[in-house]
Amino acid sequence: MVKIYFLGIGGWDSHRVLGHTSILIEFRPGLRFLIDAGEGTYFALKECTCFDVEDIRYIVLTHRHGDHILGMATISQFVKFRGVKPTVICNEDVLNALKELFNAVGVPKHFDLFDFKVIDPPTELLIEGVRLRFIKAKHPLPSFSVRFDYGGKSVVVSGDTAPNEELVSLAKGCDVLIHEVSTNDYRREEAHTIGHSSVSDALDIAKKASVKYLVPLHFPEEPIIFSNADGINIVFPYRCMCLKL
Repeated sequence: MVKIYFLGIGGWDSHRVLGHTSILIEFRPGLRFLIDAGEGTYFALKECTCFDVEDIRYIVLTHRHGDHILGMATISQFVKFRGVKPTVICNEDVLNALKELFNAVGVPKHFDLFDFKVIDPPTELLIEGVRLRFIKAKHPLPSFSVRFDYGGKSVVVSGDTAPNEELVSLAKGCDVLIHEVSTNDYRREEAHTIGHSSVSDALDIAKKASVKYLVPLHFPEEPIIFSNADGINIVFPYRCMCLKL
């Protein structure tokens, strides 16, 4: 059974109770991927699950904006204390940002506490039976979307992105599409200019890709309004929710 834990569901300028973006996916006992690590991710991990850093083998960082990587500084502290060495999967832009982050907070040697797998989408990886497929996202910084396939189950994470037709192909027929929703539709065009999506954008991708479930994520401070789901199954996440497939 694949389990998806929602550690944080908000964007950078979101409401404090939502937390910053972070998802933990357990494909089987002992095989877990952390997707993004915004501020407070380590303590959200402890609050929402029974896991710690030694229970996470892989960390996937979609891009270097703060609400996706600033939690890595605290995670590195506990990685050091626990004596483990997770593998970080990221692009070169994130790699360089992590070097600067660890240096800025006075722990430059913490960079060496991780193994790194640097990718340049589009590309694929096969890790312990999990197939990962990456495409470039439409965002001001180098960023990617990723699909995970394991044991007949599939999860797609859009990352931060404006509407992207390539994501339709990536998400085709998946069980769960976790798609960012950074604004309501009245700010749709504005969102596109800064590499983000609105409610109708996420619905459109989900419909075109014929996904089983759409999970919106990366909420703004104001309430999100889904006025026309058009038959799409939507799972609205909350912090510490566990979705089982």
